[in-house]
Formats: sequence, structure tokens, C-alpha cells
Amino acid sequence: MVYAHPMMIRTQILLPPDLLETARLYAASRKLSLSEVIRHSLSTKVKPRKKISSYTALKKMAAYGKRMKLKSPPDFATNDDYLYRLP
Repeated sequence: MVYAHPMMIRTQILLPPDLLETARLYAASRKLSLSEVIRHSLSTKVKPRKKISSYTALKKMAAYGKRMKLKSPPDFATNDDYLYRLP
């Protein structure tokens, strides 16, 4: 379970005392360092977001608008102010 990277960066985190104690006991019972436990936990839980196509993103936005019952103005297709006017 050792996760080592050729270049590591030192960082500092704040943990509640009970979580810190639990993590230390977990690490000690498995003969690992606390850093190894934290790195492994993060590597299994934190994943990069998958890229999606523009088409899929627009479909999701349209579905969200439908769920929220959002409607565009009746002159949306012909009024350029919606496109070029600053908010």
C-alpha cells in the first residue's frame, strides 16, 4: 500500500483530535506512516473529473433547466441584447 512519488510536497492540514488519533492507530496497526495512510486515502477518494463533450454538457444543462422549470424569454431567438448585453 506504499504510495511514493518521486517529488513530494510538504503540506499542513488541520484535523480534529479524535480523527488524528484514529488515523495514527490505523497507521500503527498496519506498520505504515501517517503520511502513507493519508496519501492512500486521498488517492482512493479524490479522482480527477472526467471530461465530457460540449454536447453532453449542454444536454445536462437543458435537463437541469427543465427540472427547474426555467423558461427563456419569448424573444430570445431574435433579441441580440441577451447575447451581447453585459450583465
